[in-house]
Amino acid sequence: MKAYPNQSIAFISCVNNKRYYALAKESIAKLKIPEGYKLEYLVYENASSMAQAYNEALNSAKAKYKVYLHQDLIFHDVDFLQKTIDVFSKNPKLGLLGVIGSTSLPA
Repeated sequence: MKAYPNQSIAFISCVNNKRYYALAKESIAKLKIPEGYKLEYLVYENASSMAQAYNEALNSAKAKYKVYLHQDLIFHDVDFLQKTIDVFSKNPKLGLLGVIGSTSLPA
């Protein structure tokens, strides 16, 4: 079993549009980073497939927590990281958490 630093988070993206990714990275920069945690960024530009790039990231990312995100994803909840870590901490058998985005937000 691979050993991971306990307080690390990797953001993993396939990128073929740098403008979209710049906006995504701006939204990541606004997230509250839980105390003691470090961030890692893995960017796969013009990968032959998203599945291939994400598989490579699964094996090469050093972080315990891996956030696979589409290049045009924008975070709106600045507490996303802490909330996600809390979910995994309270559910030790949980191995994966998925989310889906939206093109609009209700009031």
